Amino acid sequence: MEKMSPWTLNKVNTETQKMKKAKMIHLHFGILVPYKHWGKTLDSSITYQFIRELWPDLWPEDVFINKAVQVDRSNKKDGRVPITPKKFEAFKKGYGQFLFHQKMIKQECKTTKEEKERASRINKFGRELGVIIS
Repeated sequence: MEKMSPWTLNKVNTETQKMKKAKMIHLHFGILVPYKHWGKTLDSSITYQFIRELWPDLWPEDVFINKAVQVDRSNKKDGRVPITPKKFEAFKKGYGQFLFHQKMIKQECKTTKEEKERASRINKFGRELGVIIS
């Protein structure tokens, strides 16, 4: 697992038509998070807080409230749409970085057992996310 590093995104301010530079973190599949907010997100103390910090960077609130990890298992199925696989994987990759930052998983695994334990911990993300947005 490699550590994510910031890069500069050039954006045009729609009001002034001037070029603006913004430091961003690329999660996965072209999904970007502002670098300043990413640091705050990584410093979350628990998974729930991590998810609460990150989702506003991925969806507007009115879109997020209608999302579900698995619509068929959702308590409120009417109007729910599943998270796209790209956003789920980007969220999951960010979650892996959060676990590494919090020293809950190792960056380098020396044995197959360590690799399986790390993968198992990261794969619990879907369940943890589902509890929050089901």
